[in-house]
Amino acid sequence: SEAVPGYRMVSILPLPNIGSTPTFELQYTSSIEGFRASNAKATLEAFWPSAKVLEVTSPRAGELSLTYSSPTFWGKQATQTANLSLCSSEGGSLRSDEYLLAEVLRQDNVEQATCGEYLVLTAFARDGERVRAR
Repeated sequence: SEAVPGYRMVSILPLPNIGSTPTFELQYTSSIEGFRASNAKATLEAFWPSAKVLEVTSPRAGELSLTYSSPTFWGKQATQTANLSLCSSEGGSLRSDEYLLAEVLRQDNVEQATCGEYLVLTAFARDGERVRAR
């Protein structure tokens, strides 16, 4: 069903093009909130190079609105908006150099008239001077 998160492009903002495996960099501080907007832009444009983020706003902690332009199934350009709300977040250390973050997100894709909730698990591991996320 097209209403299931992941079926359509950008229906899961942290994984906007399932099956694509780009390499790109994100930024973090001790709080993931500090860079949520810029990371959402970097993620969408890395996973879907033909999409262009036009605006990202974060009206308050745990909320994000991302407007982008992208080709449709029929090849025309369309401007669309995805609104993301953080429902819950929990994390903890797995080892001294590894951390796991679990977030439940609710996403409303305005023009597609779809809304869904999903769980995102992100593992962070120190790799020399860098931290890798997967």
